Amino acid sequence: MNPPDAPPGEPRSAALPGWWVALATAVGYLGLGWLALMLAGPPGYAAPLYPSAGLALAAALVYGRAALPGVALGAFSVNLLLGSLRTPGVTPDLLLPAVIALGATLQAGLGAALLRRFV
Repeated sequence: MNPPDAPPGEPRSAALPGWWVALATAVGYLGLGWLALMLAGPPGYAAPLYPSAGLALAAALVYGRAALPGVALGAFSVNLLLGSLRTPGVTPDLLLPAVIALGATLQAGLGAALLRRFV
């Protein structure tokens, strides 16, 4: 059931706190993203399969906006970890992981909004 103060169109979610949803989404995204990037060719930022995007979309559909900070944190963590492993001993640049995290978050949020509207 939607809580009485939930906006119309928001998904029905269990009584999980928002921080728990975000944390679980981030951990799942990080795990799946790391596994997917094992398949990536050099320089390692693009993988032929990326199940983390599917997890992000599913979390955004089921839990709504509460999952989006987890998507951002998970995507940022995956790409920051990847960057630090590719160039050991060098302070990692934060801009590229931040931009990728923004794109992943927009992808999940917009995808969930479009699915709710048209499906």
